[in-house]
Amino acid sequence: MANWLKENTMLLSVVAASVGFVATLLGVFGVMIPEHAPDFMVGVLETIGNWGYWLLVIGIILLIGGIWQMWSIISKQKKFEKLIDVDGKAKFLRNQDDLEYLAWSLGGEYKERVKEKKRMFKIK
Repeated sequence: MANWLKENTMLLSVVAASVGFVATLLGVFGVMIPEHAPDFMVGVLETIGNWGYWLLVIGIILLIGGIWQMWSIISKQKKFEKLIDVDGKAKFLRNQDDLEYLAWSLGGEYKERVKEKKRMFKIK
């Protein structure tokens, strides 16, 4: 289960941000400006009723959390690419702890790339 989560963190982040965006829109139109709601939203807003406040709060939390997680993954991937793209064994050894942590947090493909680089430099 833990490996599945690591492998699909980006997908889950995108889903969370998307659901958060929709929930935030419904909350805003349901609570703050119901008179300006688009026609296709009126039925949904009537069904939601007084739950609009909760949708607004939960939507904002999901939206911010999803965007933050996406940013975190992208920045880890960029750092990993920068650290793994070295020519010398000494530079690789200097960055090995950071690379292994990033590979652990990003998942299987990145672990394999670190193992391959270790084999290339003949490191155990």
